[in-house]
Amino acid sequence: MFSVRNSAKIGLKLWNNRSIASLSALSETHQMLQKTCRDFADNELIPIAAKIDREHLYPAEQIQKMGELGLMAVAVNEKYGGTGLDYVAYAIAMEEISRGCASAGVIMSVNNSLYLGPIERYGSEAQKEQFVAGFTDGKRVGCFALSEPGNGSDAGAASTVATLKGDRWVLNGNKCWITNAYEAESAVVFATTDKSMKHKGISAFIVPRNAPGFSLGKKEDKLGIRGSSTAQLIFEDCEIPKENLLGEPGMGFKIAMQTLDAGRIGIASQALGIAQASLECAVDYANKRIAFGKPISKLQSIQSKIADMSLGLESARLLTWRAAWLKDNKLPFTKEAAQAKLAASESATFCAHQCIQVLGGMGYVSDMPAERHYRDARITEIYEGTSEIQRLVIAGQVIKEFVSIPLTNTIATRVCACSRGLYYSRQSPSRAKLELEFGVVGQHRQLSVKLTRSGVFVVKLEQVSWSTRFIFIVWCRVKFYFFFGKKVPVLFEVSRQQQHRLPERAEHRS
Repeated sequence: MFSVRNSAKIGLKLWNNRSIASLSALSETHQMLQKTCRDFADNELIPIAAKIDREHLYPAEQIQKMGELGLMAVAVNEKYGGTGLDYVAYAIAMEEISRGCASAGVIMSVNNSLYLGPIERYGSEAQKEQFVAGFTDGKRVGCFALSEPGNGSDAGAASTVATLKGDRWVLNGNKCWITNAYEAESAVVFATTDKSMKHKGISAFIVPRNAPGFSLGKKEDKLGIRGSSTAQLIFEDCEIPKENLLGEPGMGFKIAMQTLDAGRIGIASQALGIAQASLECAVDYANKRIAFGKPISKLQSIQSKIADMSLGLESARLLTWRAAWLKDNKLPFTKEAAQAKLAASESATFCAHQCIQVLGGMGYVSDMPAERHYRDARITEIYEGTSEIQRLVIAGQVIKEFVSIPLTNTIATRVCACSRGLYYSRQSPSRAKLELEFGVVGQHRQLSVKLTRSGVFVVKLEQVSWSTRFIFIVWCRVKFYFFFGKKVPVLFEVSRQQQHRLPERAEHRS
């Protein structure tokens, strides 16, 4: 269980009357976790954050302490040494740690969501015992290798290849921009196993650091988050056991996309931490800086900046918590995760920029943390999907919410679109079989399909014989799955009413 048991070691204190929006609505565990992480950041991270950034130091001691608190495997099952909490807890913890040190935040994020996440979800029991259980205490961390020198945002264009030779996979290629590269003891790597299948020919592998043919490129000299190493992973006839395939062959792209959805919640939370640190820095300075005979916090221009910073931060925080809540409840969250990352990352950049403006010349020198927050914030709009990609993801999901399911031309049908959703109705008054794209549903009088705003399909069938009910539900579920390529939430309403004559034309619903 998460180290509430260790909270006494670092103390739980009230934090200067500042409150997070809706914090009181969270569970006691979440509130205690937030206070614990905030105290840890105040005592362990903030005092060394500038040195870590200036000297490009990996905060090994602090990462191990985070592991002892359960922060390096927040949502991992306790069976494998994890904390066993939910993604809302992970988002809260990530924000507070990143508020103290963005480098520690990204190290934590990669290990939690990008490395442990896909292995726990898709790995075999043996893989979990070997590559999850040993990576939860902060002594060892993992990394996630998807990006390549030539693909950028085109994750499906993987040039790294994996060939099965006997009982071993042989990998060749380079991965770039890999966070935790120099400290990672293991990596989740994506490589093409069948070029003819394009993105469906990509597979995922677990590659240990000591695998023959696996080496590292030079460390990148970065603008921000300098406490985490970023480098290339080089595979030259790198051999790994056949059992190190993660999931099934060809599942790599799916694993990567679903992993990035969850990872975006972590990066959104990291951005929130940077934004919160920027806001606190600006307000603290504005209250202390005297100009024109009074603190500059009394000036309307400064108050306007602080108000805009707070507005963006609180809005992005609630978007992030919503995405985490949807994931915890096993509901679709791709759009919401993209919205959270987009809003939080742009809010972080904005808050850091405004913080420098409030500080003036003091914001431009390294004596104050404002310039570090500005440099750290910039990466949140780039990794795990740029802001431009997030907008494409959001737009694609919104458009899908309004997609109409095509009808076959075997009988006369009418589609009635209205503000409440999409409906499909028969026109003919005679008894007949209405065939939708997802199959024959049997003899009936009227069928309607409604797509709600929350993305749930409500399928209603009136005047159907009960003998048809089971076949109807099975066909709908199977065909919905094949049409959308994934499981979609469907609510069935089946009733048997008295026989009555249907109108000649489908009734228009407003």
